[in-house]
Amino acid sequence: HVPIYGNQLLYCGYFSLQNQYESDKLITLFANNKVKYSLEGHTHTYHKGTLGSFTEYTVPSISAKNSWTVLTINESDGTVTDTLYVNSVAQ
Repeated sequence: HVPIYGNQLLYCGYFSLQNQYESDKLITLFANNKVKYSLEGHTHTYHKGTLGSFTEYTVPSISAKNSWTVLTINESDGTVTDTLYVNSVAQ
């Protein structure tokens, strides 16, 4: 339920996995198993970033800022398109 990258200086700080050992183990596990995308929440803000071999998405809470993210996955080529909506308007 929380982003796996626990760097306090980055975008999510207080709502991220704070145990660096656990975070490193997950990132390594994802890399070893060719994970492409990690979908996460709890930050109440939108973020998309690359961590090694995969892309990490955190999405806002609909109740926090009347916003949400729609992720569309193309199963043919494995790509993901993300669209952030705020007050029902695509950003």
